[in-house]
Formats: sequence, C-alpha cells, structure tokens
Amino acid sequence: MRENATFTGISVNMTDKTDYIKAARTKFDSYGSEWEKTYFDEKSGGFTVYHKNHQFATTDGGGDAEKTAQS
Repeated sequence: MRENATFTGISVNMTDKTDYIKAARTKFDSYGSEWEKTYFDEKSGGFTVYHKNHQFATTDGGGDAEKTAQS
C-alpha cells in the first residue's frame, strides 16, 4: 500500500505503525503468570492471551477452537 499511496489514496506513516506495535508488545508482555500468552504478530501488533482459569467448552466446536477464535 505504501508504494501505491497515489493510487489508493492511503498514506502510511511507518513511525506511527512502529510505535503502535511497540505499545502492543508492551501490553502483551505486561500480562502476568496467570495469563497464557499464545500469539503476537510482529507485523500488526495483534495478539492473543487468555486467562489460565478460563474453562473452554468441550462441545460444539469448543476447546482449543475457542482459543483461536479469541484472537
């Protein structure tokens, strides 16, 4: 997108994106030992955590499938 900003009309400030990802990483890292940190995306800053005491369903597509759905 950055290369096609004229065509798309979208401007991307890489500094802002870097700051956002750093802030997201800080938040992700701040979760304590009672949380399971399962995923962090270095490109978008998206992440998945869940509380270790959370009871995941075992029927109707639950269980590990719910962990993916929470991201």
